Amino acid sequence: ALGARVRRALGKRWIGALDYRFYADDWGITGHTVTSEWAASLGHGLGLRLQQRASLQSGASFYREVYGIEPEYRTRDRRLSPFQSGLAGAKLLWNLGRLGSLGDVGVHVGADVIAWHYGDFDQPSLSSMGNARLEPIGWVLGSIVQLGVEVTP
Repeated sequence: ALGARVRRALGKRWIGALDYRFYADDWGITGHTVTSEWAASLGHGLGLRLQQRASLQSGASFYREVYGIEPEYRTRDRRLSPFQSGLAGAKLLWNLGRLGSLGDVGVHVGADVIAWHYGDFDQPSLSSMGNARLEPIGWVLGSIVQLGVEVTP
């Protein structure tokens, strides 16, 4: 894997970062990931962080949607098929400052939306008549909501 990162202050309140990562292995998988992050000081102990990430990966050299003859290697693992993914999220941070013997206390709330696309991966499906068949898995969506408290003695 190889990576590069650039960070830059943008005025007095904003910081931006851009990352790129290239990955290759001996199974023939190559991947590219680009991440951007933005952070801002909003004043009064409040901060905002925004992040976006996009990934593109080739499949393993032995991955096939359907295998004819039995090859040396085969897989039904969708993570070894070609796929794309994306993420976008935001987090609000509030530094409450020193709270007695607890130390510095911060609170944060955040949310991320994640999407994966497995264009070449078929999943088993049953029709209304009970017949089994394979259908493309397509887009898979997810979300994460976080609420946290951080204490630094």
